[in-house]
Amino acid sequence: IRPPTAALGPTGAGITVGVLSDSFGCLTTQPNAAADVAAGEFDPVNVLKELPGCTGGTDEGRAMVQLIADVAPGSRQSFYTAFDGQADFANGIGALIDAGARVVVDDVRYFAEPSFQDGIVAQAVDAAFARGVPYFSSAGNSARQSLESEWRSSTTGARIDAGSTGIQFDFDPGPNQVTRQQVTIANGARLSLALQWDEPYASIAPGAPGSASDIDIYLLNAAGGIVALSAANNVNGDPFEFLNYTNNTGVARTLFVVIDVYSGPVPGRVKYVNYGTSTIPFAFPTNSATALGHTAAAGAFSSGAAGFFNTNACYGGPTILETFSSRGGTPILRTPDGVRLATPIIRQKPDAVGPDGANTSFFGQVFNVPASARPIVQCQDTDGRANNFFGTSAAVPHLAAVAALLRQQAPFATATQIYDAMRSTAEDILAPGPDFDSGFGFVRAPLALAAAVDFTPDAVQFAPLNNAPFSTTVTSNSVTISGITAPSPVSVGGSSSAEYSINGGAFTQAAGTVVPGDTIRLRTVSAQAAGATLNINLAVGPTISTWAVTTGADTTPNPIEFPVARNVLPLSRQTSIEGFVTGINVPVPITLGSVNADASAEYSLNGAPFTRAAGTARAGDRIVLRLRAPLGLGQSAAAQVRVGETIGSFTVVTVGALPAP
Repeated sequence: IRPPTAALGPTGAGITVGVLSDSFGCLTTQPNAAADVAAGEFDPVNVLKELPGCTGGTDEGRAMVQLIADVAPGSRQSFYTAFDGQADFANGIGALIDAGARVVVDDVRYFAEPSFQDGIVAQAVDAAFARGVPYFSSAGNSARQSLESEWRSSTTGARIDAGSTGIQFDFDPGPNQVTRQQVTIANGARLSLALQWDEPYASIAPGAPGSASDIDIYLLNAAGGIVALSAANNVNGDPFEFLNYTNNTGVARTLFVVIDVYSGPVPGRVKYVNYGTSTIPFAFPTNSATALGHTAAAGAFSSGAAGFFNTNACYGGPTILETFSSRGGTPILRTPDGVRLATPIIRQKPDAVGPDGANTSFFGQVFNVPASARPIVQCQDTDGRANNFFGTSAAVPHLAAVAALLRQQAPFATATQIYDAMRSTAEDILAPGPDFDSGFGFVRAPLALAAAVDFTPDAVQFAPLNNAPFSTTVTSNSVTISGITAPSPVSVGGSSSAEYSINGGAFTQAAGTVVPGDTIRLRTVSAQAAGATLNINLAVGPTISTWAVTTGADTTPNPIEFPVARNVLPLSRQTSIEGFVTGINVPVPITLGSVNADASAEYSLNGAPFTRAAGTARAGDRIVLRLRAPLGLGQSAAAQVRVGETIGSFTVVTVGALPAP
């Protein structure tokens, strides 16, 4: 994923990556943030919000920025702390995008984020995706340290609280009932159980009903004494409890987990995740998903981790997933407002895997990779410094940086297209196809870059033009270009007069480029013969769209006007002025129509002798009519000529009285 920048081409130039983590510039020990800028680790970062008071800040966000700058050195970064509560975390996502971030990444998990429905951070992630911004999130480092099960009730366990219902969870899926789950905690190890059940969260949306049950979790010793507990009142609140215990006794302890229904109905499903020491053994393990909350949002790209030294590029074998990398697969059972779904949604998480263990200037642990282990120089690490950054928190900035490269190379790619490019080209590292441990596999930046560039537009259709007039300039309907991810070449052909116009600009025959959203119209001169078709071809990238222009047989001339001849002498022969045949593109018959005149009515075509015989007229022909005036005074007569479907009349009117002798 990290070949030399020159080998990739793009550097992320012009792309800002927004980072959410604990802090950025809180540490004062060297090298601090200013020293990193001076050393060229990254360019100055736009810090929208720092961790308030810097309490507990480790500048993990700065370490993430360093990794992004390593992969996408031309990119810029912005930062917003995610450690000021879930609501502010969600607001920070939008704030980074509003400040110009075109890729966003985080490595934060709130233990209280819902497992079975999308919480406020997950909804903010989906909103970012809806705005076209790819969002990358660390899957977590809890492996399969989770129990998840349909609720099984038991009343065989000893009642812990006299006010409780006495109903406890049965950990044994078999015929026996076991209400105390044995767990062995080594000295110095920490047990941190985030318990949830499948009732609505009250804190997610206004009016959400909240939990109907009050469920508590206990850690007991063998004698039944309480070692630790979490027993908040959950009714009308969130279905969440958090039990935390660190064994500082000096020896390993065997203890027991109990999940107790204090009041209300039993839930349908229960789940806990151990966010403490990841090697703690549990009785009756289900080895369930730990990639939860917003990293499992529909719009998130969730990242697992593989040590850089255990990638195919470093040792030649299949990339090896870190054992701690979190597993996905938890079902979404409710809508954000708490309504139970008819069918659970199980999303493919994680999406893919990135490398961890890379160096930073200050953050991480000592990790040596000698030449004897990895002969490739780029895969070695022998500096002995505590700067190797491990975990999915270190993997996910690499993937966000790849997205910045894709953004530069394919600037019009949608978030979905960026995700698809990274997924479809990943190295499959476990069972064939995507899985809940490694997703689609290990991301390969060069292949993703090639896959992201799409010059093939969505299909466009020009409406055929039929019955076009001869030798006339005609223009097509307008079509809109979509589906391409980078500027695509455009050209026109099919006729020497074919031209195109982009966005209403001047028509041209010169090759050009188009981007998504551009509109195109075609123009050409129609054929000179009736029934002839010109196929005007518009090429956008490899796709050719055709506009068919067909001339038709127009047999209806425009009206032919002959002014009335008045006050003419009886029986005098009268001749009209010339009338012109226009508006047709094929020859049409010409005949004399019904007339109120004697057999003297006749016509002349183009100066030829007058005649009464039928003939043929063409566009541009000249017609003259002639007839004899009536015998009587004040009378009229008319000669009609039918040209195709049009009739022209020449009327003569005799004088009202003869002049005196």
